[in-house]
Amino acid sequence: PSTVSHLLQYGCRVTVVPYNYGSEKISELKPDGIFFSDGPGNPAQVKAQLPEYRELAETYPTLGLCMGHQILALAFGAKTEKLHFGHRGANQPVLNVKTNKVFMTAQNHSYKVDENSLPKGEFIVQYKNVNDGSVEGLSHLKHDIITTQFHPDASSADSKEIYDQFYVHLKKKGRERTYA
Repeated sequence: PSTVSHLLQYGCRVTVVPYNYGSEKISELKPDGIFFSDGPGNPAQVKAQLPEYRELAETYPTLGLCMGHQILALAFGAKTEKLHFGHRGANQPVLNVKTNKVFMTAQNHSYKVDENSLPKGEFIVQYKNVNDGSVEGLSHLKHDIITTQFHPDASSADSKEIYDQFYVHLKKKGRERTYA
């Protein structure tokens, strides 16, 4: 199932908006959380929206996947760079740095977050690619923000923990809805 399907399984209502919808209009929707999805191309193409994306991520529990992961890193001041060889297919081993557990993931991207450019005191690297050491996921130290470079909806069962973490952030926020 897709990420939207997974969120629906948790009892979330999902409203899809375009990348340039605007933070004011999104706030009018009174979301419990924000999901930055994957997408094609260079994440720097949305540079004009980065201040609004950061504002949203600092306000609501936020999940960023694939290009959404890269965009959130950019919004907080990190840099991205093109991979020499992109990560493609369902055979990319990823290490959960906290648990030291490796699981297989599905990926389809050409850019990565430059780990050395991550601003101090903002994010910790939660996941790393076993093959090339690139950043595969981040957790924010102050805000309820988690990101992954891989696609949990198309990866091994171990990667579904991302949705569990996001769900915990939604429940912790205790906004208008009660989650099952």
